[in-house]
Amino acid sequence: MPNITYRPAQAVDLEQTYHVFVTASNNLSAAHNFPERPRSSPPPHRSMAFRHYALNNDGQRFWLAEAQYEIVGFGVGILHDHVCYLAALHVLPTHQGQGIGQALLEHCMGLGNPPAARLWTTIADSLNPISNAIYARFGMVGWTPLIPIGGAVRKGSMEVGSAFADSAQVTRDNPYHLAGLAAVDQQVLGFNRNSEHQLWLNQPDLLPYHFGDPADPLGYVYLSSDGAIGPLAVRDAKHVEPALAFCLALAHANQIESVSIKLPGLCQTGVRYLVNYGLHFSRPLLILSSEPFGQMDRYATSGGDAFF
Repeated sequence: MPNITYRPAQAVDLEQTYHVFVTASNNLSAAHNFPERPRSSPPPHRSMAFRHYALNNDGQRFWLAEAQYEIVGFGVGILHDHVCYLAALHVLPTHQGQGIGQALLEHCMGLGNPPAARLWTTIADSLNPISNAIYARFGMVGWTPLIPIGGAVRKGSMEVGSAFADSAQVTRDNPYHLAGLAAVDQQVLGFNRNSEHQLWLNQPDLLPYHFGDPADPLGYVYLSSDGAIGPLAVRDAKHVEPALAFCLALAHANQIESVSIKLPGLCQTGVRYLVNYGLHFSRPLLILSSEPFGQMDRYATSGGDAFF
């Protein structure tokens, strides 16, 4: 068995971590008869943008595992104020069961690594009990399901008919708009992540919108050109349904034929609305956390990358 070494990631490593992710993910999918993820070459733009962000903003929490100079696993932790989020942890099937995942987790999110962190969280696959047991030993346990929902956009989806949806405006990357997004995140999630908003606002495939006054918005949403909705956050849970209706109308107006979104199980209003609309559940996920945080009844996680 080759010796496993660990080191921080560098820019030259980023594309290979994408291939480790696809290989590990598809191995789990095949074991449970789920469709495999297509492997893109070059990797998708959003996937690489996430990796460059993690390297440039949280490089001390982006770690690799190597065997004979081959990358066999990687982990990415991201610190938001007091919350440390494990954005990725993947090990090649040929090297699983050797303690690599545990070691990467300790490098990325060890208690001595981010001294400001008081809460640890991640999004995990419900089909992977071995990894979830590792997270549990670290203090992150199942808090709420994260439900992927998707399907076709109906032709009648343009008619929203609510003052909330009518207040939607395109969000810009400027201090005025970013301050408003930060206020929403602070209320809904409990932490600031404006550096991620700046990344999202500059992605060519994302449509960013806020609702109401940009300095003090009622919420925000992102919709990608391939129909991925999220993140979505609204200050009041009563606005979940009109925000989703706006997303469906926006998708229809942009000739997007199908949409997908990941909603916490605690967001029952949103789940019921989309199921009644005709969308369907897919492979279940879990939000694991060392303690509950935020208001997940009015939130949807990022739709097209590994951010929360």
